[in-house]
Amino acid sequence: MTLAEIQDATLKDPTLQKLAEIIRSQQWHSVLDTDNSCPNDKDKYNLRDLKAFHKFRHELTVTTNNDIILRVSRIVMPTTLRRRALELAHEGHQGLIKTKRLLREKIWFPRIDQQAEEMIKHCLPC
Repeated sequence: MTLAEIQDATLKDPTLQKLAEIIRSQQWHSVLDTDNSCPNDKDKYNLRDLKAFHKFRHELTVTTNNDIILRVSRIVMPTTLRRRALELAHEGHQGLIKTKRLLREKIWFPRIDQQAEEMIKHCLPC
């Protein structure tokens, strides 16, 4: 998975585009003041994820050169690449703890631990 792929997927991800807009403007109240139906945009972005990002708002930045969102130094993965990132981290079937450690070093997204646990729970070799 390349940085260019992540950038492209980030630019196509409505939730991450909304998040980038919020990070740049620091208008977090727009997320908190919205109920679970986003008026005009409800089919475009995932409000549940945006609210999860709010907990880490002080750790989130948008890179100026390629519009990738970071949580401290970890890349916030676009929705379309999350499963692939989980699979790549688990490629060596190292078990849950090592897989989660590898993921946490490089990437982040809401409910990353739960998704890793669910994937590994259904892994036959493990």
